[in-house]
Amino acid sequence: MTGSVDQEPAGPGPAPFARMASLTAKWTKRLHRMSDHHRRPHPFQSDADLIRHSDDPIIVWTISNGVETWSDGATQLYGYSEEEALHRSPAELLGTDYPVPWDEILSALRTTGSWEGELRKHGKDRQEVVLWSRLRLLVDPDGTERVLEVSRDITSRKRIEDALRAAEARFRSLYEAQQTAHLVLATDFTIEAASPGYLRATMTREEDLVGRNIFDAFPENPDDPFATGARNLRRSLERVLESRRSDRIPVQKFDIRSPDGAFHLRWWVLLNIPVFAADGQVTNIINQVEDVTAEMEERQKAAEAQAREERFRTVVEAIPALAFETDAAGSYTYVNAPFSLLTGMPGSALLGDGWLQIVHPDDRGAAAAAWQEAVEQVHFY
Repeated sequence: MTGSVDQEPAGPGPAPFARMASLTAKWTKRLHRMSDHHRRPHPFQSDADLIRHSDDPIIVWTISNGVETWSDGATQLYGYSEEEALHRSPAELLGTDYPVPWDEILSALRTTGSWEGELRKHGKDRQEVVLWSRLRLLVDPDGTERVLEVSRDITSRKRIEDALRAAEARFRSLYEAQQTAHLVLATDFTIEAASPGYLRATMTREEDLVGRNIFDAFPENPDDPFATGARNLRRSLERVLESRRSDRIPVQKFDIRSPDGAFHLRWWVLLNIPVFAADGQVTNIINQVEDVTAEMEERQKAAEAQAREERFRTVVEAIPALAFETDAAGSYTYVNAPFSLLTGMPGSALLGDGWLQIVHPDDRGAAAAAWQEAVEQVHFY
């Protein structure tokens, strides 16, 4: 709940509260007239009647003697008739919840003559109503303090606001529970939100990203003259805006700068997804990323190993000598071309223990035993 001294409310909007200000000024003038003539034999009963017949919830009450005037609007809103409300403290009758202690409000009234803020009251049916209320203090010559309270029922609006806040909190909890790493971008590529997974993957904090352009937040590695990450990402985002369809970048190298300023090698799979408003316009882009650096490094290691293997085979095939390769159990896994040429057997026939076919049948058993011993003892054959 909020309260202030004679200030316009931030949330409710100008139109209804401009009317409330006008009503408060109007009823203050009439209350002044009523007060000026309060001690005459025939007070201005017509002004009190005007308040009573108002459709707005208006209460006139004194600090010492409770309710003096109770409008039809107050009866309609709270359920109490004027007879039930007369001479009773409005705070006690309606179970008023003030945003600050009453003594602070009373001090403001006595200092500035007015106060306004959000009040919560309970009608005769005990249902809570939320009001934006303006209070004006008038002091009679005899010292009687009289308060004019003009209120506006904002219960429905508050319920909508509460529902929106609850929905936003639920959305935030669901959003943060997502395991994907992604940014929410505006159409000018300003970062509006970042998932926890994205923050972990990029070694960043949300407060350092939100409000910044993605290309300012994630610059290219200046030490990589062949870097294409930022250029390809920008093209992908622009394609999303132009085609209004998702755009995928299968694999992209885009190094990430850590908090200490150093750049770290990173490979990503990126998917940029448009988000549409009710009118069909693209309002945001979800920039979803998957860190595939470990996989790419493994692929690179495998490719390098394959290249080394191919270079080795090229050399071995060219040398004029017999060369072969076995596994840990001693089975042949490779023989070079000269080996096959010399034995007159295709290489495939020599693999495993096929090479024993080139040994004389009388010597095969001994040759196999000697070979097995050499394998087990790890010594020359």
